[in-house]
Amino acid sequence: MKNESPIEMNNVILVDLKGLMKLLSCGRIAAERVGKDSAAIVRVGRRKLYNLEKIKAYLNENAGGNESWVLETLKGMWWIIKVYFQ
Repeated sequence: MKNESPIEMNNVILVDLKGLMKLLSCGRIAAERVGKDSAAIVRVGRRKLYNLEKIKAYLNENAGGNESWVLETLKGMWWIIKVYFQ
């Protein structure tokens, strides 16, 4: 990525996948999964954007000290971990 300025959360409603990855500090697959699981996908023409309010609500509800949610997410991505560590 080129010299990109950090995203300011004050007025942001929707972000693209790269912005979501940056906000969540995770990779593409994990960011897409969070977006899908939180039902935050908004289509504008051909663009796929993510509603931050829905994502915040989803993370507050499901990730607040709930280790089983993390384990279920990792189980869904087991093949990535398997390929990466081979």
